[in-house]
Amino acid sequence: MKIPGIQLNRLIEIFRIKGDAHTVTPLFGIKAIKNDSQSLRAAVVTGKKNVSKLAVVRARIRRRLTHALMTVSPQYPELKGYDLVIYSKLPVYNEPWPNLIKEVNLSLSKIQRKITVKK
Repeated sequence: MKIPGIQLNRLIEIFRIKGDAHTVTPLFGIKAIKNDSQSLRAAVVTGKKNVSKLAVVRARIRRRLTHALMTVSPQYPELKGYDLVIYSKLPVYNEPWPNLIKEVNLSLSKIQRKITVKK
């Protein structure tokens, strides 16, 4: 399932807003904010300062996290109508794929629990 990206003006707005729910792992952090549409949108932030100065490394981390999110997100229909911002960290680069899927799954379940509690 392809997940649409977040437009730049919305992303800038998201950085100012305190999220509805967030969680942090050793691999990445996720922040969820309610959006106006009824679809799940996501953005993966891979900065030079926190991740790597090499564009190849940042691109691989972004691809791995995006694909992991596309793999796991159909299990969480309650997240439709939210924007997810994923802040990546360098360990994602060498993390085995099954562990990365498990971490994304665990993080999305935490986000989902926090969202359903707030409703």
